[in-house]
Amino acid sequence: MMNIEDEGFLANPDKTIEYSANQRKLITGIVVKKDSIRLPKDFRREVKQQAHFILKFGILDQVKRYNDIFYIDRILGRLSYWKQIEPENQYVSNTIKKINWMYNEALQTNQE
Repeated sequence: MMNIEDEGFLANPDKTIEYSANQRKLITGIVVKKDSIRLPKDFRREVKQQAHFILKFGILDQVKRYNDIFYIDRILGRLSYWKQIEPENQYVSNTIKKINWMYNEALQTNQE
């Protein structure tokens, strides 16, 4: 197996972490397992909560609540990031579709 020294680089011991086989490996914000990768549970829980409030109370309510006209775009971006990491996750796919549908409905209502 090749290591970074073989390629002419030096590892910085202050930035190097060695994980044991049964230890949770969090690398650049992604949990790396032997055969899969996932987002940390706290990230997933937070995004689910934000999406839940959008679906329950509506887009305009959440935009007003956070006083952020780009709030929905931010949540859709976080969901899309989650989908990149876990492409088979049906919750994420369905939630993106529902929020996009609500977003399009809100835009059509404002244009009328």
